[in-house]
Amino acid sequence: MARALKSIVNEIINESGVVIEVLDARMPNETRNLNIEKRIAIKRKTLIFVLNKCDLTNKEFLEKTKHELNKIAPCIFTSTRYRYGITLLKKRLLRYKEARVCVIGYPNTGKSSLINALRGKHSAKTSSIPGLTRSQQWIKLKQGILLIDTPGIIPIDQNDELKLALSSSKHPDRLKDPESVAMHIINLLLKENPESLKERYNIELKNKPSLILIDIALKRKKLKKGGIPDIESTSKMIIFDWQNNKLRLIQSI
Repeated sequence: MARALKSIVNEIINESGVVIEVLDARMPNETRNLNIEKRIAIKRKTLIFVLNKCDLTNKEFLEKTKHELNKIAPCIFTSTRYRYGITLLKKRLLRYKEARVCVIGYPNTGKSSLINALRGKHSAKTSSIPGLTRSQQWIKLKQGILLIDTPGIIPIDQNDELKLALSSSKHPDRLKDPESVAMHIINLLLKENPESLKERYNIELKNKPSLILIDIALKRKKLKKGGIPDIESTSKMIIFDWQNNKLRLIQSI
């Protein structure tokens, strides 16, 4: 299945002139696919980074990320939930007259929502891509721009639990090492929005994520026999809260 998906993605890239790589704005580096980016560069395709879900992180982090990504390719912030950045992205695409555009990215980065936002109500399907299924067709946008009518799924390596967990592609109960994922989330929040941890779990923050994890277990009374903190259960709870946006990288407005 993974090999078939990669083959489809490769074919879509071959047929496209512009490739939009959708990244999760909260964790852009973790949702980049360097192998795909190298392939895009070798084939001399135009790459555009889209930091989607920008409403879930802070401006300083976004600007810093944009500065780094702009060294590689243009970077645009979007939030399909609030339709932020969609007009700007459309204007960018209109620079490439009569281009074929495909959208790729890891699961749950918001590819389908972005495609729907770009399509609008008045777009029309055109011919399908040779060699691919009929459902994978081009959508005609303005000025001859064609958009692929499928989210170009990049399958995550099933061994990469961190990406699977952070992108909500794997339930906490199915993770082999939920503690490592929870520690990563705590580290992210300590850097970007420590108040989120304090407010969610009503704890005083400490320097070490391992101590914070123990404090959360004690506060939520997730204990084993003898009053020992249940680290595994607590880790799964933290991951679940992250996946459901109860832990945020910016303070709630």
